[in-house]
Amino acid sequence: GPDSIYFTADDGLRLCSCSPAINTGSNFAVSGIVEDISNNPRIFNGIVDMGAYEYQSTNLTNAKTFFVNASVTGLNNGSTWSNAYKELKTAIQNTCADTIKVAQGIYNPAINSKDSSFYINRFLNIYGGYPNFGNPTDAQRNADRYPTILSGNIGVQSDSTDNARVVMHIRCADTTVS
Repeated sequence: GPDSIYFTADDGLRLCSCSPAINTGSNFAVSGIVEDISNNPRIFNGIVDMGAYEYQSTNLTNAKTFFVNASVTGLNNGSTWSNAYKELKTAIQNTCADTIKVAQGIYNPAINSKDSSFYINRFLNIYGGYPNFGNPTDAQRNADRYPTILSGNIGVQSDSTDNARVVMHIRCADTTVS
């Protein structure tokens, strides 16, 4: 990891809150092993996880749909419209998401880096055009009335030389952006 020290918290791959590997290992297979590779308890929540790292939370989700709305003030965890992520890039980075619903607004891939873009390297459905108020349904989705704009204008609004070079980079043929 970044600290260049093996077996610390910044090393390796981690389980995310929706991983099917959580609580599916064999406690018998790890008998006598009390810590995972990062020195955390090897068994958390009663059943060992598959892999070298034990997920250290009871906050699990089966959700696959997450929400983005720059104008809400909720928990910023994407779980509902009222707790929507404020930034699209955060939702795209959520590996549990297979569908992202985006409310009306302007979303930038970065604050000031011309080399930043919304980078998608897995199957993902992104749908814009939802109202940025209330708890909108799919029936209320209307891109003409509630435009969702992905903008590369990341610097001075009147200066086109400081814009992002690429707004969205999609590396998966099955991705839908609508």
